[in-house]
Amino acid sequence: MSRTPLRPSGLLIAVLIVTALGSCDGGCDRGTLDRNGGGGMGMIVGAGGAAGAQGAAGNSGANSGSAGGGARGGAGGLRCSDSTCTSEGYLSGTLSIDADCVINDAACSECADDVDPDQLTLRCDDAPVGANPSTVKIAATDQEIGLLWVTPGTPPNLAATLTFARLSPDLQVLSSTPIEGEELLNTVGASKDFGVAPSPSGWIVVGWGARDVFVHAIDASGVDRGRMSAGAWGGSLIEGPLLVPRPDGLPLVAWVSAVSPVAPAAMHVAAITNDGPFVTSGTELTREDWRRPHGLAFAGDAFFAAIVAGSAANPGQIRVQRIETDGTPTIVADALAKVNATSVAPVACGDSLCLVYHAPFPNTNGESGSNFLQQKIDGTGAGVGNIGILSYDSAHNYGWAIPLPLGRDIVTVLGGSTDDDLGVVRLSASLSPDLPVTLDTTITRWPRQAHYVPAIAARGPDLLVAWGPAPKDRIRIARITFPPPR
Repeated sequence: MSRTPLRPSGLLIAVLIVTALGSCDGGCDRGTLDRNGGGGMGMIVGAGGAAGAQGAAGNSGANSGSAGGGARGGAGGLRCSDSTCTSEGYLSGTLSIDADCVINDAACSECADDVDPDQLTLRCDDAPVGANPSTVKIAATDQEIGLLWVTPGTPPNLAATLTFARLSPDLQVLSSTPIEGEELLNTVGASKDFGVAPSPSGWIVVGWGARDVFVHAIDASGVDRGRMSAGAWGGSLIEGPLLVPRPDGLPLVAWVSAVSPVAPAAMHVAAITNDGPFVTSGTELTREDWRRPHGLAFAGDAFFAAIVAGSAANPGQIRVQRIETDGTPTIVADALAKVNATSVAPVACGDSLCLVYHAPFPNTNGESGSNFLQQKIDGTGAGVGNIGILSYDSAHNYGWAIPLPLGRDIVTVLGGSTDDDLGVVRLSASLSPDLPVTLDTTITRWPRQAHYVPAIAARGPDLLVAWGPAPKDRIRIARITFPPPR
C-alpha cells in the first residue's frame, strides 16, 4: 500500500468490538477503587456525579442512577446492560456483569484486535515475570529482549527493588538478575527514571539511589559483572538517569539535575568505555534550562541532544548539541530557524539526523494548525528535503512523541492524548512520497492512559512497546510488525 507521507488523508483507527451484555437495566456497580481519585466510582448511569465523599446521583442518562459510593459519581450515559469494554475505556475484549450488576473488566484488553494488516500486525502479551512494577524499561537486540523494572517497597522500611530479565523473541525468560547493593529510595519509580540498553558484551543498566547515579554491566548470560558510579546526582534530580543506545557500541548515560527546585536545570552526560567497563564523570551540556522539552539520540557517528531552547526572536527555537562517543560536548547549532516548536526529539535517519517536533503547520484544508512533524537537518541545523506530517492535532491531540529508527524507516509512538489513545506512525527516513507509510494507527487505549509514557524499543522488523502496572497490575508487551516495502 503506497501513500504519500506529506498529505495523509485521514487517520486509520482500529475497529472496536461492541457487545451488549447483561440484564441489569439500572446502574452498574464497578466496585473497584479509582487509583487516581481515591474511593469507588459510584454507579455508571446518567450524568457524572459531583466530587465529594459520596458521589451525587446521576440523573440525565437512560435511567436514573443511585448515589455513588466514592470520590466521584457515575461516569454517565449508559444503562448497565449497555456497558462494554469500549465504554469502559478499552479497545477490545468481552466485559462481564454478575447477578449483582457488578462490572468485571478483567477480560477487557487495552490492545486493538482488528487493525488493518496493510498497516501493521499487533500482538499483546503479559510479560512472563509476574511483576507489579512502578517503572518499566525495555531494550532489544536481534536475538533478545532486555526488560528492566522497579518493584516499589512498602514505606517506611522495605526498599524498592530493581530487576533485569533477558527474554527470547517469543517472551520466554532466559535469565533474571536482581540488581543488588543499591540504596533505592522509596520514591524511586514515582517520577524519576532508569534505563537499559544493549552493549557489545551484554547489557547496561543505569539507575539512581541515595548515593549516586549508578551503572551495572550485565554480561551476555545475565550475570551482573559489577557496579560503576557516574557521580552524585546532587541537588534536585529532575529527570533520569537514562541510557541513549548506540548501535553496535556502548550507550551514553544522561540525567538532568538542578541545585534547587527553582534554579535552571543542567543536562549531564557520561560515556561508558570498554576498559573495565568504566564510566566517565558527568559533563554538563550547554547552559540551557533542561526542564524545557528535549530529547537525545545517536545518529551517524555521534550522540545528539535537542532542546526547545527559545530565543528573543523565536520562543520555540530548537537547539541541537553534538556529543562525541567519549562524552565530550562539541558543536551547538540552532535548527529549523523558522519553526516555533513546543517539543522536539532527535532520531537517526540513515547516517543523518532528523527531528520530530510539534509545531504549527498548514493542514490538508490549507488552514494553520499544530501537528507533530518530521524533517531531516544538515550539519548547520538547516532543514533538508520534505516535511513529514505524523499527526494532526485536530484529529488526535497528542501530548508527546517518541521516534526511533526501524530499518530504513522511522517509527514514532504518540501518546498523551485526551482520548487516551496510543498511536504509531511509520515514515521512510528519506520522506519519499513513493515509499509506503503507516498512517496514525491506534494500538492501545485504557482509562487514563494519557498519564502514562510506555517504554519502546526496536528488534529486527518489530517495534516493542512495554507498560505497567496500569491497567492490569502487571507488565504488558506489544509486538508490532510492519509490512515490508513493496
